[in-house]
Amino acid sequence: MRNLICIGLLLLTTTQAAGGEIKHPASGHEPKPMPVNYGSAGCGLGPEMNFGDITFHSPYPDPATLTDAEKYMVAGCVDSDYGGGMMPWYMDVFMMVDAIRARSGEIPERLSHELIDMCTISRDGLDQSGSARFRSPITGEFPRLDAAEFEAGQVYIRLLTDEEQAHFASIFKEYDQNWNQGVQEFYQTGELLPIEIAAGIYYMRVYGEHGVIFAGILYQMKMLREPDYEWPSSPPPAQQD
Repeated sequence: MRNLICIGLLLLTTTQAAGGEIKHPASGHEPKPMPVNYGSAGCGLGPEMNFGDITFHSPYPDPATLTDAEKYMVAGCVDSDYGGGMMPWYMDVFMMVDAIRARSGEIPERLSHELIDMCTISRDGLDQSGSARFRSPITGEFPRLDAAEFEAGQVYIRLLTDEEQAHFASIFKEYDQNWNQGVQEFYQTGELLPIEIAAGIYYMRVYGEHGVIFAGILYQMKMLREPDYEWPSSPPPAQQD
């Protein structure tokens, strides 16, 4: 998937292990299945698209070699201490970074409870365990966001420059449509729908135990009009004898 579209509000609950130790809500739960093309040249952008310090790593590691923590970082988990499944960790981190930048105007060097609290909707206030989902599943600490070189469990995320945006938009029709023309092609009909880029366009690289486990260009979009399409009704329930 070459871009990420995630629009939503964060409502966090809390999770805390016995004895007061903060526990990651995905810990001990089954990771979701890895993307079907993970570990192949078809998963995202390949090394031939490297541009300056924007690097892509395909193929990724063999999924069989990844720990549960690494799988969760890329694919999410089926269930969690929150009582339901969780999206991939890199998506959670990306959306929180985007929210922090919208509030403060900059990307911090590291996530923190205070920054997460600032951007979180919480009915009863956010305690330390409420921000646990944003901790690195590998280190247990809030991740660095400026790790340009490999460091297990950390992240490198920054905004694309105008030059970088122009470079990738010149290669990919989808990026040119989204970033420059303000439209997205509706997958059912090919209709071009007007959109708005909700915030910035980012490059993100995530490190697992021994190397890069995700790298991509991420951004959020706001749809300005619903597609002119009549969705098919659900099939009738099967009749019982």
